[in-house]
Amino acid sequence: MKKLLLKLTTLLLAVVIGMAGVSGCNFITDDTERNINQVVATVNINKQENIYKKDLIVGYMNYGYIYTQYYGYDAARTYKLILNGLIENRIVVQVATDVFENGDAESGIERTVNEAYAAPALERYLTADEITEAKYYSYKSINDLLDSYSEDKSKTEITDTLIFDVRTVPTDAKNAEKDVDKEEYVEKIENEGFDVSSDEYKRGAFNKVIKLLKANDLLGKDYDGTLLTTEYLKQLLKNNYESQLISNYEEAIVKGIKDSLTYEKLAQSYTDKLNEQKEWSNQEFVDALSSASATSPILYSNQEGKYGYVYNLLLGINDYQSKQIEELQ
Repeated sequence: MKKLLLKLTTLLLAVVIGMAGVSGCNFITDDTERNINQVVATVNINKQENIYKKDLIVGYMNYGYIYTQYYGYDAARTYKLILNGLIENRIVVQVATDVFENGDAESGIERTVNEAYAAPALERYLTADEITEAKYYSYKSINDLLDSYSEDKSKTEITDTLIFDVRTVPTDAKNAEKDVDKEEYVEKIENEGFDVSSDEYKRGAFNKVIKLLKANDLLGKDYDGTLLTTEYLKQLLKNNYESQLISNYEEAIVKGIKDSLTYEKLAQSYTDKLNEQKEWSNQEFVDALSSASATSPILYSNQEGKYGYVYNLLLGINDYQSKQIEELQ
């Protein structure tokens, strides 16, 4: 029986390998590819979208490593932070794309689409300038990665999924942005590619980055030897498109609220709150004082003529008054 089972297993394996050879299909996937494409979460608000392990890796490479190298986070805590952020972003993106595609009368948001792109492309919900800005920050992330590996470093850090040289965070990134024309920067990168060969440090950095991406299966099937075709850059672009989309959605919500808010509505809201507080017992009043804030103010005093709480009161003074205060001190 065992011999028969062994023969059948061998025959089946031979058939699979033979079919793979004839058809050119990859019936057998290596462990790295299978590992990197594991589904770690699924979001389904108006459509089902998976979050893959490679999304976590890209998040770690893009910003997560800062938490482990500079803020003392361990790998598990860092990946949990990244995963929570990815889930939250994907939820908001699904809602935002639906709202911008169809409009939402209740929140006052009109249909807003870029007809040059078809759904589900994220660019459909961004302006040309916003697309350029997203590309700028994606390309800049690649350049920052190259810069961080452009010096000779001997120390190597090994985590559960990433193997890479410990690198520094570029300190002049924000200052550099002020002097860069983002459109020209994007055009230059797309026309000329990244500088990976002008000196030995650039060449060394390029080799390290390619080794890093290859080790984590982030070169992708379209990789042609340039960083512009890597799966890593595609993921960066997607992340930055989503970030811009989320920002646009938040701004649209705030604008809708402001547009619907009139002085009469505001006055009525305060009147209702005042009348509600007049009915409080003494204990309810005391409890409310302990949690009062700018968004939950105390409008009524249960002791006539007295105020129990003043929140963040700022009084402007002129030069004469300032001089008087100094004399009093």
